[in-house]
Amino acid sequence: MWIPSALYQEVTRPDGPDGRIERTHVYRPGLDPNGANAYLGGGQAVVSALHRLWNLDGDADVAVIGGTPPSMTKHFGAEVADVTEAGVMAKYFAPAGILVTAIGGTRNTEDDMRELMKLAQSYERTTVVAMGFRLPRVRLFLRDFALRNPSLLATARNVDFSDAEQFLPEQFDDFVAMHQSAAYRRTMSQERFDVRRLLGA
Repeated sequence: MWIPSALYQEVTRPDGPDGRIERTHVYRPGLDPNGANAYLGGGQAVVSALHRLWNLDGDADVAVIGGTPPSMTKHFGAEVADVTEAGVMAKYFAPAGILVTAIGGTRNTEDDMRELMKLAQSYERTTVVAMGFRLPRVRLFLRDFALRNPSLLATARNVDFSDAEQFLPEQFDDFVAMHQSAAYRRTMSQERFDVRRLLGA
């Protein structure tokens, strides 16, 4: 079964002309953050942060969004036909009695934004929790999606963003090391690719 990544995850470099990195989706808890195949993850940190956030506001509704990534299907085929990132992450909340809405069926960030906007229309405020290094791209994706769907502009203005790291001060040293790792530099080069595209650069 797929397991949300710790701070680092394993990737490969496909032979495509753009050199895009592809996740292996194999859980590697001992992965060297300075190794050639290390990339930033953080799924477990996001789950922990959502736990903390829910403890601050027990009336809040929690939802996780994520389908079966194409790269996961490529590596495992029919073996993961019924596996979604949202479905797996939702199970981590059950022991604490936190009811979670799991929204699978998405294939990419565009799909995730569509589902987020559907969800946000039912609330006055919606907070997106993600690892801090992902937030610039996620904000731009939301802005771009709302601009292409003007009826959602008002809803988009009611979406806040929060980094998972701020809720996990006990992992401060781990986050410092993360920002100094080769995995961080590799990840940010890919994040830059999407940010520049969304900015039209």
